[in-house]
Amino acid sequence: MAQVRIAPVFLLLLLLCVSFAHTKLTYKHLAGGPSEFLPPADPSAATIESHIRLLQSFVLSPESDIQYEEQQFLVDSSDFTFVVLCSSDGHLENLEVTITSPSGAVVKPSETSLGPFGLGGRTYPSKGLFYSGVEHGEWSVRLQPMTPPSAGTKVKAFTFVTFADGDSPVSVSVSASTLHTLTGETVELRAMVADSTRSPSWRFANGTVCAAHDDALKTVDLLVRHPSGKTTTEPMHTDPSRTNDDRPMFVANVALTEVGSYQAEVVVQGARCDGKQYERTAWYWMTAVDKSAQLSGRAVVTPSFSEFYRDVKAEQLTVNLLLDTPSLESVPASPPYRVYAEIFSGEMDGDNAVAVAWIGGLSDLAELKSSPALALHLDTSWLQGHKGPFHLRNVRVEELDTYSIISSVASMDLPLEEDTVLRLAAMKPVEHITRQMRQGYHVGRAKRNSTSASQGTLLLIHGYCAPSTPYTLGDFTNYREFQDFKQNRKISHFAELVAAFGDEHESFGAVGHSQGGIALLDMYTYLATGLDNADGERRIQTLATPWRGSPLSGLLAIIGDLLGIGCGDNTDLSYDGTTKWLAGIPVDARSEVYYYTGQYSTGHLINYCILASNAVLSWPNDGMVEEKRTNLDGGNFMGHSKGQCHSVDMRDPPIAQNHDRNVLMNLLAAR
Repeated sequence: MAQVRIAPVFLLLLLLCVSFAHTKLTYKHLAGGPSEFLPPADPSAATIESHIRLLQSFVLSPESDIQYEEQQFLVDSSDFTFVVLCSSDGHLENLEVTITSPSGAVVKPSETSLGPFGLGGRTYPSKGLFYSGVEHGEWSVRLQPMTPPSAGTKVKAFTFVTFADGDSPVSVSVSASTLHTLTGETVELRAMVADSTRSPSWRFANGTVCAAHDDALKTVDLLVRHPSGKTTTEPMHTDPSRTNDDRPMFVANVALTEVGSYQAEVVVQGARCDGKQYERTAWYWMTAVDKSAQLSGRAVVTPSFSEFYRDVKAEQLTVNLLLDTPSLESVPASPPYRVYAEIFSGEMDGDNAVAVAWIGGLSDLAELKSSPALALHLDTSWLQGHKGPFHLRNVRVEELDTYSIISSVASMDLPLEEDTVLRLAAMKPVEHITRQMRQGYHVGRAKRNSTSASQGTLLLIHGYCAPSTPYTLGDFTNYREFQDFKQNRKISHFAELVAAFGDEHESFGAVGHSQGGIALLDMYTYLATGLDNADGERRIQTLATPWRGSPLSGLLAIIGDLLGIGCGDNTDLSYDGTTKWLAGIPVDARSEVYYYTGQYSTGHLINYCILASNAVLSWPNDGMVEEKRTNLDGGNFMGHSKGQCHSVDMRDPPIAQNHDRNVLMNLLAAR
């Protein structure tokens, strides 16, 4: 029987104002060939690189003896941007920022810009002050309300300075030894400092070369905020055995003793080859989860029974992965798991094993003869022409909220009946891989009696914490607008809500903005919906989607400790989160995505969509997402546009309100 996930009706009634009393979300049975194996996420793909120095947060109130804030920071660049964030627009507008150079002169910025700093609809009022052609050395800043705040009012602010838009050659990067963070284990955080002045090819303005290449790093410290609120600080140490381009690696271990999010900051102080002092900060965010479902290393194969298989010639089997636990009651309640396994023919410990296929998808916990198990489905067409015996390799179970691998087994037997193995070996290999082999025979076949008015619809999906629609609705025809405004959704939950929203339509296409694009691809990958029945050129079209994450996600978690978390933190949109999520998305699903990206216009003194965000993001960017993180391997890239920012209230118009593109997407959308 096809597994189903029942959408919580009461929640959908509240959120979407639409009744889906009979909605059932059906899992796809995923599979693919050996060339499409899905290896676990690579930790290096989630490396954070920073040119920033986080300064500090502060709170001013009438009841305090201190009515202003003073901070110092080192400048080793000809240009820099100073950023101040506040909890409200009124506090920011009332805050006077005075910056003084090392020589004692008050310096006016070359450019000042206000705007929303953040990701999606979770933003803070920001002021960015750009300084060009400045002195090197220690600068100071004074922040003071021009009008004293009223009694009981607290002015909360957060500041940082960045040198990404100047000529500083120094940056710091942070990565982790693993992306799959489990309680009771230890993660090694790794930091590396890139200082181009210490490269033999570096030339200073006068053409001279650095004469000294000794280590000039003074300190590399790691600060970690644990889920309980506890903060620890310790020095990071070099590992002489590990270097990159002659740069030392600094390491420190973090013990994951609690469930929840860990915020790490790496603070570096050092000197360039020419003696100029610098400071940099990089951050890293990881979430620890419990090992809720552990594989036993044994599988039981049973026939699959479903009304959809009555006219299917190939045998359908259920591969039940048994858990190492006596009963379902001993496994903590959880949403479905994401499960993956590779099938090989030949002896498990032999050298002649041949890769055959992979199977995977979402799976609920179930009991098989009183033994807890997670089920995957196998169309034996994949096994035709292969000699047995068969076994599974690289089996993994992932927790769905974080996509962390909570259990894995290198290999286990796939116990098929002997006559089944002999019969499959005698058959010709399948020449054409069908969509049903990849997604299950129930996909695209569950037709309902519906009126023509409910068919051929285009769903418009907004993004993370969106306060309102990002689209110019008049550009689209026969559409339905998803309205889950000001909400923070995990990818899987977002996909469920969109699937339930589209359930009354026999077929539909979809356009997604920002995280809405991620939710659509997740839904198409794992859930059988009307999107599978759509006819036309493009099932999924997306705008400004951070396919590989945004560094703003982790930074917002740090800022939120002071300024408030707004609609909530979202680990899914970090480098770490998207890297793990994408590792489970097969290439055939990605091929259904047609995506557009944008960036700021050029030709200004400094180019940006939001000056404060531009200080954090690599260039070019759209104010929330870096161009280098918008590519979807296996997807269809439809173009990158200058002068189109991520959302409203930025210097250039928002990408989702471009009339010509919207009309084109409406025309080409599958429905």
